[in-house]
Amino acid sequence: MFLPSDLAESYEAENQPSIDDTDTDSDCEINESKSRGTIIACPPSAVFCLYYLTFLMVIICTVPYIYIPLLAKYHLGLGLNQVKLLYLNSSLFGFIVLLIFSFLVERISEKNCIAFNAVSSIVPILTTFYFALFWENDMPVNAAYLLLVSVLFIGAQFVNFPMIASLLSKLTPAEGASFYQSLAYTVGHATIILGRILAGATFHRILMMYTCFFLTICWLFGLIWLSIEYKNLEKDENWIETNASVKDSSVGVSIKERGPKFEN
Repeated sequence: MFLPSDLAESYEAENQPSIDDTDTDSDCEINESKSRGTIIACPPSAVFCLYYLTFLMVIICTVPYIYIPLLAKYHLGLGLNQVKLLYLNSSLFGFIVLLIFSFLVERISEKNCIAFNAVSSIVPILTTFYFALFWENDMPVNAAYLLLVSVLFIGAQFVNFPMIASLLSKLTPAEGASFYQSLAYTVGHATIILGRILAGATFHRILMMYTCFFLTICWLFGLIWLSIEYKNLEKDENWIETNASVKDSSVGVSIKERGPKFEN
């Protein structure tokens, strides 16, 4: 419905074979150099860092998300409607953050948004550790606001996956986009299963504290790795253009060398 009426004509015009075979060869070689430049400019450690951030942010969201209704029921005495309101606020806040980041991403890069969310993901861990620390004490009803703050920060973490997927599409070659994106989805879904199993098996005071320590160590490791790879989480267009220009000059020399042959 929204495609232009001359789409087929434009496609045929763009895909017509060139008369000069030398120009076609040079264009192919330049495009090949650009694709090779993209692969070299992005080190594999940066891609692995994005996959680890996917694992980190999903497990930090999943484990407290399983704890929250149990804590609200057995430690705060909240009813089903109050728990539903907590999750409703989380979803609405995540939607608002997604809209805000969709406008900010044009001014700031995805890696800045990912870094901000990675730092703020410690809040659900601290809230869970607080409830585990005062497990046997009577908690006031005002402690429910801590759960509210926790679910709000968890809702803000939901925007990380599209940011990471967008950054992966820019740093990885287009030929393997399906592989890299599907691998990110695989890491995310496998982490959801792992997080639910971990949360269901550790709903106890001591085990919950150990879980918080484990998540904190993973969080610190993720921040350190992100700080190391932060400068690499951006496509180096200048490097690619430089290599393309060098390749272009070499192609021009080869065309000049082949010139007399065409004249003959």
